[in-house]
Amino acid sequence: NRTYTDFPLNEIDLVIFSQLSYLDFSCLDISNTHRIPLFEASKNIRKDKNCTYYSQKRAYYLIIELAKYKRFKNLLFTDYEYRLDSNCQFGALTIITDAFDKIISFEGTDATFEGWREDFLLATSFPTSSHALAAEYLHRNIDLFSKKVYVTGHSKGANVALGGCMLLNFIYRFKIKEIYGFDGPGLRKEEFYSGRYLSIKKKLRNIVPEKSFVGIILNQENLDCVKSNGRGLLQHDPYTWLVSDYHLIRGNQNISSINLKEKLDKLLDSYSERQINNFINNTFNIFREAGCVTYNDIFRKAIPLYKAYKNKTKDLNEEEKKLIEEILKIIGLDFKDYFVDRMKDKVKRQVNKISNKVNKEIRENNKEKKKEKKQIIKDKTL
Repeated sequence: NRTYTDFPLNEIDLVIFSQLSYLDFSCLDISNTHRIPLFEASKNIRKDKNCTYYSQKRAYYLIIELAKYKRFKNLLFTDYEYRLDSNCQFGALTIITDAFDKIISFEGTDATFEGWREDFLLATSFPTSSHALAAEYLHRNIDLFSKKVYVTGHSKGANVALGGCMLLNFIYRFKIKEIYGFDGPGLRKEEFYSGRYLSIKKKLRNIVPEKSFVGIILNQENLDCVKSNGRGLLQHDPYTWLVSDYHLIRGNQNISSINLKEKLDKLLDSYSERQINNFINNTFNIFREAGCVTYNDIFRKAIPLYKAYKNKTKDLNEEEKKLIEEILKIIGLDFKDYFVDRMKDKVKRQVNKISNKVNKEIRENNKEKKKEKKQIIKDKTL
């Protein structure tokens, strides 16, 4: 309940802001010439458009909660942008505090396969279409009069934030105070050792969970590990990260995360960019042929997907088949943990739902019994 004038921006705020860019504000007028306070956005945002996938659903309930508090309800949103085409999935939002801090948040991967395809392309391409769009967006929202500019993002959004900043000229890069990347993939060697990265790396804060599987991809440095109560892939979800006062609780990188990093590096070094690009194109062509647009379609279109997979594997050579097998071996255990945890979470929610229903019925019965007892006593008194 303290404003940003009373209590300065901190890393918990920035984690929160990295999640708000997952929301679909297309039904609201949030352009680069129009601003909307958070509480107004929370009232008018459409639930049916903001509960299509996990990160978006969590962000929807987050903004509803934030609107209750003095610190967040008057934050100003401006210049919302979202693009989706065959080359990229890109989202961005600018947030302004009462202390005139400007936070530019880039969306991570959403439910679309084009978004996931672009994730894979980070291993072979720079800049991607999203990096170029991020640079344009930053140019538009950073001016000579900007006081404190923070750039943030979660998952792919963290990489897009960094890549976009690297493409800026010196003056715009100078205006950025800090870049907060939350469990986002790193850079290829060419960019990691480039002058543009070296000139900006002092402003970069790489925050990852102890068992990171995304933030260790490609070349990273100075990883700042935080504790999480999630297992396996669920640690990628910032809602599982542990908080004390106004800071994330620090931890140490898990040995399984270190081993996964070594295996992925070795795998990427074993194949040429051409081979990896072929793998990416072949894999996502399978989804296109099956008519899958989002990962929810995997279950809805399981039979067409299986047929498309069988047809496509006939065209794959031995190297491409081997690459698919090796990737599945590396991430297989983590995916197992992920789905087990999701099932446990689902069962737990169902049990709680039934338990709450039973408790409600018991309370209502007790109330009825008390009413009956009072009525009996009243009748006897009369």
